[in-house]
Amino acid sequence: VLDCDTETHLYDFHIIYSASYRVPILYFRGYNI
Repeated sequence: VLDCDTETHLYDFHIIYSASYRVPILYFRGYNI
């Protein structure tokens, strides 16, 4: 049986306000270590 929880998953959520579009943009970034 394989344990999928052995790896560390990091997810970063950033809300960036764009002056060009004048709307808040949700920036998502996910990566494994």
